[in-house]
Amino acid sequence: MLALGVDHRSAPTSVREALAFDGERLRRGLDALKGGAPDAEFVLLSTCNRVELYAAAEADPPDGEALAASLARFHDVPVAMLDGHLVARRDEAAVAHLFRVAAGLESLVPGEGQILGQVRDAYKLASECKAVGCPSARKMDDRSRRLSWDRLVVNSSAPASASVACSRSARAPTRN
Repeated sequence: MLALGVDHRSAPTSVREALAFDGERLRRGLDALKGGAPDAEFVLLSTCNRVELYAAAEADPPDGEALAASLARFHDVPVAMLDGHLVARRDEAAVAHLFRVAAGLESLVPGEGQILGQVRDAYKLASECKAVGCPSARKMDDRSRRLSWDRLVVNSSAPASASVACSRSARAPTRN
């Protein structure tokens, strides 16, 4: 799994705005990503303070540099504009980051509750666009100690619930 993106800590507002997805652009962005890597899964999270791309695949997720180039091309900005601003996290670090984001711990105002709904909506849209749901979802779940988008996003109603689920799952033994 790969998480690639910018937030209020890593990029100025101008970069975040240049990479923002809104409305129909979000659907077109997911379609473009799937077109470039049909065997991968993608979720795009775009809020006022962050733009993050989550990618997973049966083998390795698409290359971070290739995804950065795709983002730049989609938004018609030079790749150099992203240099020093995009942050990449892999595997467990990507999953841990997602939980921190959903729990509001990575927000400009820590603990704010709106982000969990935004994460939920990003996953639901990716699901509607058929950008998630291929067999790699099972592998992604295995890699993340049986943590899943559904347990985090769909079944949690508040950041506190997501935090508790995260801490419980982090302590749970892995199943092989």
